[in-house]
Amino acid sequence: MKKGKPFSETYLGQLREKVGSRLLMVPGVRIVVENDSSEILLQRRRDIAIWGLPGGGCEEGESVEFAFARELREETGLVATEYRAFGISSHPEIETFTYPNGHVIHSYAVLFHVTKWTGEPDLSNDESQALRFFAPGELPEMLPNERQSLELFFAYRAKRVFQLA
Repeated sequence: MKKGKPFSETYLGQLREKVGSRLLMVPGVRIVVENDSSEILLQRRRDIAIWGLPGGGCEEGESVEFAFARELREETGLVATEYRAFGISSHPEIETFTYPNGHVIHSYAVLFHVTKWTGEPDLSNDESQALRFFAPGELPEMLPNERQSLELFFAYRAKRVFQLA
């Protein structure tokens, strides 16, 4: 599996070198992978040691769809064969986050739903401590924006209406 670039070589890492820890507005993706049992794949993140959805920021020159495919492959080892965008999460009260190192971001995340894929969940990456499917009623503690993304997903699944938050 292809590993991601070191942070210092990413678009966001290069911006950080110039602007320090001040707020950056970051376009990106968040991915809900749902298996046949309606369980959701979560990753335990290495950077902040909490469960969340696979995803990340767009790189310079990438479309959102390409970033989605790259992040899914890098963080889980999966390649989506059936997917669709179901919403966008961008509300500053929920999407502004300060990392332990003081870097602040305001995310604008396009939300994707994956129902079919090739490959098996694979931990040979630098971003995931664990990958596991969870039943919707048994989700672990998550960041508020990640939890909201799942709430938007459940609303989308019930109504089949694109979600904005």
